[in-house]
Amino acid sequence: MAARGHVGRPEHVPTRENKAAVTALAALEHTHNEIARYLRIDLKTLRKHYKAELATDPMWLQGVAELRLAQHIRKGNLRAILFFLRVKCGWKLTEKLEHELPDGTRFIVQIGGPDRPQASLPEPPDPINETEPDAEHAG
Repeated sequence: MAARGHVGRPEHVPTRENKAAVTALAALEHTHNEIARYLRIDLKTLRKHYKAELATDPMWLQGVAELRLAQHIRKGNLRAILFFLRVKCGWKLTEKLEHELPDGTRFIVQIGGPDRPQASLPEPPDPINETEPDAEHAG
């Protein structure tokens, strides 16, 4: 008579990595069949061991991304700040920024590439062509 024992695969044991993967895939709205196929387990096994992870709301992943973005903004990451301003505040990137100071000095910033803004500063006054004060009006 044969000894009694399990036939087939050993019992599935969820790992921390698998739980994290199921949580992320569920948040990305993958079907249960797709997630089971990814883990190479049966659909019944997935539902048995990962019930809580399968119930992950897709908004969870958005929250994770927004928290990470906020961390980068707090650290002063310029790319994160600009991304936030464009996406959440409606800012638009332009190729040219002009600014005039109260004294009439104009500054122009031309965007030369993704990380290389190039500033065009005002020309210094030409001492040769400056007009001299009238002798009759001088002190």
